[in-house]
Amino acid sequence: MDYKFSEEDISEIKKNINLLNDLADTNVFVLNITKDQLLISKQLSAQFNLLDSPVENALSKIKNLIIPEDREHFEEECVKLAKCEKEEHSIEYRVFNKKQDVELLSSHGKIITDADTNEKLLVGRLEFIGNSILNDNLTDLISDVQLENDFLNIQTKDKTVSGFFLKIDIDNLGAVNEQYGNAYGDKEIKMLAECCKRVADESLKVYRSHSDEIIFMNLTGKNAIDAQRLFASIKREISVEEERTNYEMMFTVSGGTIAFFDDSSSFSDLIRKLDFTLSEAKRLGKNKNALYAATAFNKHLRELEIKRLLRESVKNNFEGFCMNFQPIVNAQTKALIGCEALLRWTSNEFGAIKPDEFIPLLEETGLVIPVGRWVLLTSFRQAELWAREKPDFQMSVNLSYIQIKKSDILTDVQNAITQSFVKPKNIVLEITESGYLGGQNDSILQITEQFSKMGIRIDIDDFGTGYSNLRYLQYLHAETLKLDYTFTNKAVHNEYDRNVIKHIAAMAHSVNMKVCMEGVEYKSEEEILSKLGADKFQGYLYGRPTTAEKFYDEHLHEFVKNAYN
Repeated sequence: MDYKFSEEDISEIKKNINLLNDLADTNVFVLNITKDQLLISKQLSAQFNLLDSPVENALSKIKNLIIPEDREHFEEECVKLAKCEKEEHSIEYRVFNKKQDVELLSSHGKIITDADTNEKLLVGRLEFIGNSILNDNLTDLISDVQLENDFLNIQTKDKTVSGFFLKIDIDNLGAVNEQYGNAYGDKEIKMLAECCKRVADESLKVYRSHSDEIIFMNLTGKNAIDAQRLFASIKREISVEEERTNYEMMFTVSGGTIAFFDDSSSFSDLIRKLDFTLSEAKRLGKNKNALYAATAFNKHLRELEIKRLLRESVKNNFEGFCMNFQPIVNAQTKALIGCEALLRWTSNEFGAIKPDEFIPLLEETGLVIPVGRWVLLTSFRQAELWAREKPDFQMSVNLSYIQIKKSDILTDVQNAITQSFVKPKNIVLEITESGYLGGQNDSILQITEQFSKMGIRIDIDDFGTGYSNLRYLQYLHAETLKLDYTFTNKAVHNEYDRNVIKHIAAMAHSVNMKVCMEGVEYKSEEEILSKLGADKFQGYLYGRPTTAEKFYDEHLHEFVKNAYN
C-alpha cells in the first residue's frame, strides 16, 4: 500500500502518536525501515531510555533491549520486513525496561510505502502482556515464551521434575520457503501443529517456538519410551493429513527427546541438551527421533572447547602447533627418499590431541586455512635446510581439501617457496583422494597443472578410500599413489586383497606412476608387500613421526656422515 509523506506529515504523525498514546492503553509506533528511524510516544521513550526523537539506529537499539534468547526471532522478522517478504507484522518478545526488569511485549503492525521516496514504514502498536500466556498467531499453540515459566512453576514447587521434552522440526523447511515461499512453509507448520494437537493428551503441553519448532513438555513422570510413541503418533497423523490433502503437501519431521527423573537441572541446561539432540537427529539422516545421550553431548562439548582452544592457538601465533616428520624409503634399497610432514597440536587443557580429532575441527571451522599456511612455511623451511645436505630430499606436505576449495592455494604455496628459499623439486604436495577427487572437477586439474609447472610433485594420499580412477589421477600430474594403511593391512592377511593391490600397482606403473605403501610395521609385512609392486614404503618399521631434531639424528645424520666419508 503506497502513501505520500511530507516533512509536515511526519511531524503530524508524531503529534498523533503522542495523542493516541495519551488516550488509549496502547502504544502506537512508526518504524522507518529504510532510514532505521523510530517514532514512539514520550511515555514509551522514557520507559526504555530512548531519549532521541526520532530514535536513530533504531533496530540496533531495540535489539539491545530484547533479552538474548529472543533476539534471533526479532532479527528474522526484521529481515523479512526489509525484504518485503511480508506486509503484516505480528510477534511477541521480551525486553528489559530501564529498571532492567523483563517486560513481555506483543508487537503488531503493517508495512506501508511512501510513493515518492519508496521508503518502507512499519506502522503498528505495542502491548505490554505481562506474564499472561501468549498463543502463537499461526498455530494457536502456546508460545514458548511461556514454556520456561510453566517448567519453573513445577520445578520450584516440587524441587525436582520427572518427564520429558520432545522437540519437533520440519525437515528442509528452509529449502521449502526458498522454493515455494514462506506462505507455503507456514501451511506445513500449521498442518504439523494440528497433528500435534490431536496426539496430545492431558499430560502434555504443546508450544510453538520462535524457530518454527514445536515442543512437547511432560512433567508427570512419563519417559523416553512414551516420547518415542508420541513421535510415532505424530508421524502417523502427518501421513493421514498427507492422504487427506491428496499428497499436495508432504514433509518429514525430525525429533529430539530428553527424558529426566527426579532432575534438578536448570531449564536452560535441559533445553541446551534438547537442542543438541534434535541437531543429532538431523545429522543422522533426519526423519527420526533421537534420544539424548550424555556421551554424545559430552563429545559435542569437548569439540566446542577444542575449537575455542584452536582459535586461541592460531591467534597466539600458532602456539601449541608443531611439525613431526616420518621417513619415506625406497622399497627395494630401503634408502631414505624423504619424509612426510605431520601436524601435531598440544593444548594446556587437554594435552596432546590426536590429529584425527583436531584436524577435522580445523577444517570445520576454516582454521585449517591459516594453519595450513603455517604448515607450508614451516615444512618448506625445514626441507630447504635438509636439502642442503641431501639435494634430492623430498618433503611431503598434506593439503586439506578446504585449503584448495576456500583459499588461494597457488599463492599460498608460492609465498611459502619464496619465503623459505626451498627448491620446488624438493617439495611433494599430498592430496587426499577421498576428500574431493571423486567429483573430478576442472578446478583441481588446473591447480595441479600449475603445481606441475612450478616443478612441485603431486602424490595421492590414502588411495583406496575413494573412487577415483587411475586415468583421472594421471591427469592430475600425480607421481605417486599412497595406498592407505587399512588397504595394505588387509593385503598382508588376505590373498584376494594382495591380488587387488598387485593389480593396482601394475596399472599405476603402466601410466608411469609410483606406489607407496603406508603403515608397514613389521619385517614380515615388508616381505609380503615387497612382492606386490611397491616403489616406496612408509611406516613404523622405518621410523615413527618425530621432531626435526630427532629425525635428523636418526635418519639424516647417518646419511650425511656416509656421504662425506
